[in-house]
Amino acid sequence: MKQKTINKEDFKILLPYKTLAGHIKLGKYKFLNCLPVNLPMEVIPESLIESHFGTPELLNHMLIENKIMAGPISTFEYLKYREKFCLISDISISSRQKVGSVILFSHFCFEDLAKKNIAVAFTSSTSVKLLQILINSISGERARLTVHYYEHSVEDYLQTYDGVLFIGDPALLSAWRLREQNKIFAYDLAELWYTLTGLPAVFGVWVANKSWAENNPEEFTYICNTLIKAKNMGLVSCYGDVLLRAVKLSGLPETLLNHYYKQQLSYELSANHLEAIDKYYCQLKKNNLIY
Repeated sequence: MKQKTINKEDFKILLPYKTLAGHIKLGKYKFLNCLPVNLPMEVIPESLIESHFGTPELLNHMLIENKIMAGPISTFEYLKYREKFCLISDISISSRQKVGSVILFSHFCFEDLAKKNIAVAFTSSTSVKLLQILINSISGERARLTVHYYEHSVEDYLQTYDGVLFIGDPALLSAWRLREQNKIFAYDLAELWYTLTGLPAVFGVWVANKSWAENNPEEFTYICNTLIKAKNMGLVSCYGDVLLRAVKLSGLPETLLNHYYKQQLSYELSANHLEAIDKYYCQLKKNNLIY
């Protein structure tokens, strides 16, 4: 894709129309899936928005412990601590059907994974709980889970475990690397959830600390509006820049990444997405995975 030159004037919409009382500590996922939101916001001075990059697991803790004021949070952690947060509308990290970056690799058929030993990524609570829901929905029983930290390849993990869950960039890269072999199954959890429910899988939402939002209404309004504007820029006027950056960071083909952003990921938070979150919560309760 030919990179479109963006006039600096285009980015002025991301700046506040008046001076704010203080800077905002904003969490940002360092995965490729958030590039459409993060890249346009690079023009915003750190004196205005102080960026804190990390994994979902790290940012979950930072939000819960009030170390940052706003940012993306795993859907599971949002549901568990929702009284602490204001949900930011019109933005999420979701899938349409397949997501491509939440993959369970195994030598076994999915319906045979009950009671099996599965290594799960430390970086996301939503996907791990979703895996348990999906296995239990098919077999009525759970798998045995062990946390992994991406110390080994998929093939190496499968010498010890019956399955291994990768999420984010490691999942994209591993699925691409293993695409031409037929000895290892690659199960897309979003696709399995869609088959089960007919709904998108919502892996993360953006929130703000409720007490901060209530005490700083102008800053809260600004960060809500800016996230939506950045998302829209990243998917339209700045999309060429996003795609080029994603290729440079990952080494993955442009065609794969274009499909990922345009066909697999969804950044909406529509009524359908909210229904999916409610359905996920009901399944968590049904499976005794949230209290």
